[in-house]
Amino acid sequence: MLSPVQMQAVAALASALYDFLPGTAHPMARVKTTFGTVAAEVGVGEFWPGGSKEPALQELLDKTLSRKRDRFCHLIVRIVLEGIKRRGRGIDPVSREEIDAINAHILKLNFKIPELHDPAFLITLPRKTTAPKQEQEAARQVPNPAPRSAPVPAAVLDRDLDELKTQFLAIPGINPEQQRGYAFERFLYRLFEVYALSPRASFKITGEQIDGSFEFQGNFYLVEAKWEKVPVRELELLVLDSRVKGHSTFGRGVFFTSASFSPDGVTAFQKGRPSAMVGFDGQDMYLMLEHKIPFDAVLNRKFRQLADEGTFHYPVQEFREELLRKLKRGA
Repeated sequence: MLSPVQMQAVAALASALYDFLPGTAHPMARVKTTFGTVAAEVGVGEFWPGGSKEPALQELLDKTLSRKRDRFCHLIVRIVLEGIKRRGRGIDPVSREEIDAINAHILKLNFKIPELHDPAFLITLPRKTTAPKQEQEAARQVPNPAPRSAPVPAAVLDRDLDELKTQFLAIPGINPEQQRGYAFERFLYRLFEVYALSPRASFKITGEQIDGSFEFQGNFYLVEAKWEKVPVRELELLVLDSRVKGHSTFGRGVFFTSASFSPDGVTAFQKGRPSAMVGFDGQDMYLMLEHKIPFDAVLNRKFRQLADEGTFHYPVQEFREELLRKLKRGA
């Protein structure tokens, strides 16, 4: 029998988990994961009553705690993981604040789930940022605000870059492995935010999945992000290249990979084919974060090399010292 405090915690937990999964699958949905199917997978399917979602979810949690207490943590972890998969590539990914709230409710039930407190997991979650009320009022009074151009204060930028480095280095430790790609996309989105590049999260158009886009110096860039262990081949480069050229005559592209680019693939890609895209590999990302080389400066240097010599992947290692000297001189 749950105590009144625990019953309140169950109700609050049900409310916190409400948006993670549907109560019933849409008839046309390709993936039909629901609270009921997850409950069945972990052995508590008989406790899902169906009907109105929030009361049904509350009953599922209540009966699991009362009758199969040993399955409770498994149930919560599965709901969270499936919710991250379901919302991970959309405009409303699961946030750090949501997981923190779930953990707080679970502690009131005398549980602590290690997977949901793992720093390597938590650091990958985006945070919901709400502007102060005065800023929201000001924004409403300016229908078309000018793009942010003021430089980011050095102390703030330093802190953001330290957090980005921690986030990037934590990705290899995320399990299951399928979640690392989503974490990489969230890392890149945050990188673009830090440099005020008006990022757009991953989106779909007819027949295509785009991993995101951003704006820099009046140009728009499509993004391809691959968290992989094997080098990127020519075929994968051609996919982004075709999207860049197929969508407009003025677009550009940036291919980000955690691994490297196949030398043969890059050579074949560059041969006799003008392109408007450049590549960043895992070493580029690490050096940029480790030495706090501004992303916009690196992007500029890579596109200059593309324009001058047709180079798709110009490694940061080759121009790192040059950029650092310019930054030191204030150039």
